Amino acid sequence: MLTIDLFTTPKPFTGLTATHQANALRSWRGCPEVRRIFVFGAVSGETDSITETGAEVMLDVECTENGLPSIRSMFEIAAERSEADLLMFTNADMIYLPSFFAGVTACRAEAGDRFLLVGSRMDFDSERAFSFGSPPAISEFEDDVRSNGKMHPPSGSDYFIFPRRQYLEHRLPDLWIGRGGWDLYMIYHAKSHGFLTVDLSPSVWGYHQNHDYSNRGKEAGVTYEKDPEAAYNISLLPEGSWRQWTLRGCPMEWADGAFRKKSLSKGEGGGPGSSQPGKRPSGKKKDAKKRSRWSVWIARLRQVFAGSRKKPEGSASTPDGDPKHLARESILRASREGMPVRLVVGAGRTGYEGWISTNIDSLNLLDRGDWASLVGEVRLDRVLAEHVWEHLSPGDGITALRNVADHLKPGGRVRIAVPDGRHPDEDYLAHVKPGGIGPGADDHMILYTVEILEAAMREAGLVPERLEHWDAAGEFHATDWDPFDGKVVRSLRYDSRNAEGVLKYTSLIIDGVKPST
Repeated sequence: MLTIDLFTTPKPFTGLTATHQANALRSWRGCPEVRRIFVFGAVSGETDSITETGAEVMLDVECTENGLPSIRSMFEIAAERSEADLLMFTNADMIYLPSFFAGVTACRAEAGDRFLLVGSRMDFDSERAFSFGSPPAISEFEDDVRSNGKMHPPSGSDYFIFPRRQYLEHRLPDLWIGRGGWDLYMIYHAKSHGFLTVDLSPSVWGYHQNHDYSNRGKEAGVTYEKDPEAAYNISLLPEGSWRQWTLRGCPMEWADGAFRKKSLSKGEGGGPGSSQPGKRPSGKKKDAKKRSRWSVWIARLRQVFAGSRKKPEGSASTPDGDPKHLARESILRASREGMPVRLVVGAGRTGYEGWISTNIDSLNLLDRGDWASLVGEVRLDRVLAEHVWEHLSPGDGITALRNVADHLKPGGRVRIAVPDGRHPDEDYLAHVKPGGIGPGADDHMILYTVEILEAAMREAGLVPERLEHWDAAGEFHATDWDPFDGKVVRSLRYDSRNAEGVLKYTSLIIDGVKPST
């Protein structure tokens, strides 16, 4: 018999969530193919169902800064601890019946060595407990679902089934679990690595118990661009149509005991930015979105970085000189003289002694060729960006950080200061959020938290060091940082609005350090 080990990370076992998660655990245990159940992360609340089903709590998992288990770490630990043929990650409130795994077994027999099996779900309302301990109990459950169940649109997946060691050999990045977009990344990753990527929906599906989204502080249907954690997940995907990373984009499906190619309608499906997943957008809207993602950022960057042509003393540009040539000469001069090579990007009118100021006319942060022609073989000691990264999309922010990292010395650092999405002052947030009322906020693309900016730095190969930030509990944290590494005016130390100990305006400030080895 095919063997499968399941793993998940639950919410606290309280209220209706406890009932839903207990139902899920009991359903998994009732399927003969399931050998072990791994529950990652600390559990709390009414956890009797964990003991009842023999689920194993795994505490030695790496966690993101918000305390949620790392997807990469979960997948790797499950692979090391399991001896089953297949692994299956599932959301903790999903119910599966023996017929589901019978379909998986049949598909596995034809799937080869590398594959990812995904599929749709049936959503239903329920506040009761189910046992799944006998055929009559299963029939009772199925009757309950038939009375109020509804198929979910194919815009997301709640489970992933794959050969046990697949993600030890093809590692995943640190994604934000419990936020939109990470399921899309799983399908992208499988397709980009040439795995057979199969939608099981025509033959089998799981059952999802409807719930609110209070764990996210948002209602269902929130657009991804307004959810920073989801925006980070989405930023790891390549540009283009989101449809190709949903269930609609799976090249194959399993139906009537055989694989068949999917037939996809042009323009089919909604996407992460849609408040109604599965609704077919008009061609006009799709074309406009596609154009905006590649062209509008140019205009935005020019607004951000252009500043005035007349620069203060110490700036790399003069009204009658070529800005890029002057910046290049300043970099070469500092390198020849053995001085630290320190760059301010998106400087606007800022000029600091011993620093070389750049704007879009001398350095496009997203253009590798621009970096190569400006910096060349010189390695930078320091890079400073004060309130620049929030004007970039999450994906462009990571691209820009990678370009910075490529040109830093080992041990060099980039200092990033952005508006802090955890600042407790509602007026502050109203001014700095994307589309906010503050100067330039209409051009802001993301409101960073410390966790999201750190994740972006790690994705670029940098080691983050926190300097100033607000945490999720509303507490402010600051270290004694050195202005030699980059002076941030909008900070605890230098912003005059923070007089008499009242923190009216602070920034999220993090250094990204390039590892020495």
